[in-house]
Amino acid sequence: MNDELSGQLTSSWQIPPYAQEALWVQGEGFPVPAEGAHGLFHLEEPTSQVVVRWGGIDGPPIVALTWQVDCLEWDGRVGIGGTIDALHILPTPQYGTALLYVSGRPLEADYHPFPRADERLDAPYRTANFSDSLASLVDVGVTTWLIPAEKNHLLGYLRDALLRELRVQIYGHLADDASRLGEEFALPLIIDALTVFPDD
Repeated sequence: MNDELSGQLTSSWQIPPYAQEALWVQGEGFPVPAEGAHGLFHLEEPTSQVVVRWGGIDGPPIVALTWQVDCLEWDGRVGIGGTIDALHILPTPQYGTALLYVSGRPLEADYHPFPRADERLDAPYRTANFSDSLASLVDVGVTTWLIPAEKNHLLGYLRDALLRELRVQIYGHLADDASRLGEEFALPLIIDALTVFPDD
């Protein structure tokens, strides 16, 4: 697949079966389906950025990746910057504590919420910046996020962000197949961490 049009999303990580028909890849042209456990795809024209959409050609963008030959090395992690539209408290702990509706855009492929260890000597450190973190030229979509019981301590911050209409960056990953969340939820993203930004 050593060309500018064909590639795959993953190598070591396998896309869960419930997600394999839901992933669409978009470059400069029309979205195309990603196929199989590693998300094989063939674009219509070369691109520098690939956006992965969920559920169809008009589905929400969930991740922006930098083009590279052969494999984009996605590992199922997702980062979205936006606002919380609603918070649904789940009836049983089987699926977690709550589900969030988030309107937003994917974060830039190389964005990190804090300076990493390999940036130690790059002082002065940049501050967290909401606008600069968002992938350019990507539309806003609605994603759903599950708060697992072990992340219940985040619920207060998320409720506050909802009520005060604060901007957030939410970090997480697609639920694995063993969780069986794909049998219950259309888009089971599991929240791992978040950044909350003050009012403008």
